[in-house]
Amino acid sequence: MGMIPIIVGGTSYWIQHLIFPNRLPTPAQSVSESVTQSIANLPPELLELFNALPEHPPSAASHPQDAMSLHKLLTALDEPVAQRWHWRDTRKVMGSLRVIKDTGKAPSEIIIEQSKTALIPRYENFPICVVFSPNWRQVSNSVFLGLCRTFYFE
Repeated sequence: MGMIPIIVGGTSYWIQHLIFPNRLPTPAQSVSESVTQSIANLPPELLELFNALPEHPPSAASHPQDAMSLHKLLTALDEPVAQRWHWRDTRKVMGSLRVIKDTGKAPSEIIIEQSKTALIPRYENFPICVVFSPNWRQVSNSVFLGLCRTFYFE
């Protein structure tokens, strides 16, 4: 308490977890019934793909068939989340498939579970500044000096 964080850099996923703790999915204790059912209904080629997911997402530009197969697999396992991602966005598709494999739950199930609990921020105050400027150093210096004056760090 009484502290104000200053964050420089990071992905929105990382920053979201920093602001709202306890929102990352936990490793599987057991596989959910819906995922078990979805896996049981997979055609052999998609089951083989699920059991041997690539370590890195394939490039949709150079390997469109692989990218499309991954998206078909995600659609078979969790259609609501698959509809969020374009089949060419293999990084997000693979991330969702990894969540299923690591947690034993469909990402849509995790989202529903998390929506039932209130978001409690880690910090009372959290200044946010997004800078998109060709003169970012000049802008960031101005922002930093403004923060120093605002928070009495001078």
